Amino acid sequence: MKLKVLIADDSPIVREMLSAQLLELGHDVVGEVSTGRGVLPAYRQHKPGLLILDISFDDIDGLSVLRQVRAGDPNASVLVLSGNDQKKVQEITASLGARHLAKPYSIDTLRDAIQAFFGEDQKLRAAK
Repeated sequence: MKLKVLIADDSPIVREMLSAQLLELGHDVVGEVSTGRGVLPAYRQHKPGLLILDISFDDIDGLSVLRQVRAGDPNASVLVLSGNDQKKVQEITASLGARHLAKPYSIDTLRDAIQAFFGEDQKLRAAK
């Protein structure tokens, strides 16, 4: 299954790395956002199958952004990418219906996190 992915991270290096990894896994990166306030308009414009969302932005925190995305699309698939591996962040992320992936991560853990949204019967072609 090829996904349309929106990347939201304030670090250009992380966005570039994620984009390359997602392409390697067979997905389409439909947009990149560098600010928290830019996420919702980009989400509405691109209607991605997956949003990869950092939680640390200069303008607004990513958990607030996640709440806004969920309010507009309760079925959104959101993978929260964070250097903050605290249990509290993971609990909040889960309570908002998203999954958490801690930085640093490998392409294998990224693939596994993406697959977790779609179940074992719908393994992504890129994982094979």
